[in-house]
Amino acid sequence: MNAENNNKGANVVNNKTANIDGLSQISHCYDVFIFDLWGVIHDGITPFQHSVDAMKNLKALGKTVLILSNSPKRIGDTEEHLSTMGISKNLYDGMYTSGQDCYDRLRWSDHPWYQALGKSFFHIGPARNESIFTEIGYCSVQDPADADFVLCSGTDGWCTTPEPFYNLLDLCLVYRLPMVCANQDLVITREGKEYICCGAISKHYEKKGGNVFYHGKPSMDIFERLFTFNAICPAKHKTVMIGDSLLTDIAGANAFGIDSVFITSGIHGKETINAQTFLKFNAFPTWVKDHCSWSSFPKRIPPDDEIKRLPRNGVSMNCGV
Repeated sequence: MNAENNNKGANVVNNKTANIDGLSQISHCYDVFIFDLWGVIHDGITPFQHSVDAMKNLKALGKTVLILSNSPKRIGDTEEHLSTMGISKNLYDGMYTSGQDCYDRLRWSDHPWYQALGKSFFHIGPARNESIFTEIGYCSVQDPADADFVLCSGTDGWCTTPEPFYNLLDLCLVYRLPMVCANQDLVITREGKEYICCGAISKHYEKKGGNVFYHGKPSMDIFERLFTFNAICPAKHKTVMIGDSLLTDIAGANAFGIDSVFITSGIHGKETINAQTFLKFNAFPTWVKDHCSWSSFPKRIPPDDEIKRLPRNGVSMNCGV
C-alpha cells in the first residue's frame, strides 16, 4: 500500500483497509485518479451524478482524472457513448479500454502471442464491437472451420450464463483455435440484474483447454498502456484506482503497485464486505466506499484542518496533512 489510511472517520475494515466518507477525504493523497466506468461512473444506462460531481471536484483541484475500462469498445466509441449519457470529455484527461488494447495488439502484432496468429477469425460478439477489428487487415469468417482464431467481444443479447455458447466453444476447441478475449470482466450489473461479459465465455473456453489471451484489468500492462497512450508518467505512490470489482480493478491495482478505492455498491453489492471477502478474491483495497462520491453519502466530510493522522502499522505515508 502506498498511502496511509490516516483520516478521521476512516473506519478500519482490516489492518490494511479503511472506510472513507468520500474522495474529498483522500484528495490530498494523490495526483492521479483512475476511474473504472461500469458500476462506478454509470450503470450502462444512466450516469451516477455523485460520481460526476466527484470528477468535477477533482478537476477543479487540478488533479489528473483518467478512465480505465474493460469495455470491449475502442476509445472513440466509448467516449461517444459517455457523451450520449451527458458525461463530457472535459471531465477526464484521458482514457484507455480493453477493446482499444485488443485493437492495438491486432493492428501492430507487438506481442509474440499475436505474431503467431493468422488473419482469419471467428467473432463471438455483437456488431457494435466490430470497430476493434475493422480496417486492419483481418478477415471475419462465418464458420470456425475457416478461422485461425476466435475473437470474443461479448454477447449479442443480455445473457445470464455462458451455457448458450458451450456447443459453439466445443466446436472451436475441435479446431484448436486460440481465443482473443477483448474484456476480462466476468459479469456486469445492469438495472439491478447481473449479466455475463465475454470474460465468462473465455474462462469457460480456457477451462476446457483453450488458449486465451486476455485484455484488460487485472493485467498489469493495461495500466502501463493507459499511461503510455495518454503520454503521462505518474508516480505510483500518487496514483489511485477507483473500481467496483475486486477481481479486476482492485486486483489489478494491487499487481501494478498502486492504491485503490473499492466501491461496494457495484457488482459486489449483494455481498457482505469484510476482510474475509478480500481474502476470498485475493484483492486488498486501500480504501472502501459505498458509492463513488466527493463527500459523504450522506454524512458530512470534515474540512482538511479536522482530518488527523491515523498511523497504520508503522507504514510511511504520503497521505498526511
